Amino acid sequence: MKTFSLLLAGLGLFVLGGCGSKGDNETLPVYPVTGKVTLPNGQALRGARLRLVAKTGDPHAGGSDAFADVQTDGSFTILTMDNREGAMAGLYKVVVQPATNNPKVSKEDLAFAQRSIPKPYQSEDSTTLEVEVKKEATTLDLKLK
Repeated sequence: MKTFSLLLAGLGLFVLGGCGSKGDNETLPVYPVTGKVTLPNGQALRGARLRLVAKTGDPHAGGSDAFADVQTDGSFTILTMDNREGAMAGLYKVVVQPATNNPKVSKEDLAFAQRSIPKPYQSEDSTTLEVEVKKEATTLDLKLK
């Protein structure tokens, strides 16, 4: 019984050791990233969400994934870690998907995005769109093909 109690106490300490703060994201450097998304016909995309997926295994690999809601004029501002404006420097794949879970997006804009975004951009595995976030303010001009 004593062994069981010691084992249980040790397990409790192990579990509690994993609790606590997640780290201080405020100390990690992020750089402003803004831009605009246009469709193959030059029209501004709307009703969509962008996701920057950090590339790994590259000398300039990206940091934490980031995201943005595309406004009705196609413009966006990237957010990351605790909704801070900007992204960590590095290379990212860009995924463009309809903003299906965003209550701020009108039904019309959502329908527009669903029929307008070319399929390859909607998946991390098939997107060919890549960007680099530099250690300075970055403006992206994303032209879907």
